[in-house]
Amino acid sequence: MAAPDPKIVTLVGQLAQASDRSQAEAVAAQLESVREQSVQPAVRLLLRRAQHEMAAGKRQSAVSDLDDALALQPDSALLWRERAAAHDLDGDLDAAVQDLGGSISRDASDVLAWQALSAVEEQRGNATAAWRAWQHVLTLDPMIVDGGHRLDQLRRKALGQPA
Repeated sequence: MAAPDPKIVTLVGQLAQASDRSQAEAVAAQLESVREQSVQPAVRLLLRRAQHEMAAGKRQSAVSDLDDALALQPDSALLWRERAAAHDLDGDLDAAVQDLGGSISRDASDVLAWQALSAVEEQRGNATAAWRAWQHVLTLDPMIVDGGHRLDQLRRKALGQPA
């Protein structure tokens, strides 16, 4: 596996240290842009087509295009995350979790992948996994909107209501 992109490492540190939500959002947007730039041009076309297909409700076509994209660039955490989103939309939550694992193993600093993992695990009824994933979200982006509230909700689901 390739060494982490130094731009991503720097931006991840800035995100964790952001002093307010607007600064965090700006850094998060930069992070996503850097991740998108790492996708090869031909693969980017497949990614865009898959995103349009998902928006149009053509989930199986989107998964197929993302399969092709991953065959060309299997080291891209972004592609794994996108295919997980297509699987989630298609209702295949097990495949979504597998792909999010593929994404996170390639880029453990991807807040969007951790957010998605938390949401999918919650849909699957695994409150503990959803809570743990959200804890990781907060370590990466402490300024995330409603982060503490969501953590409390997930904690209650995972551990039960406080006495």
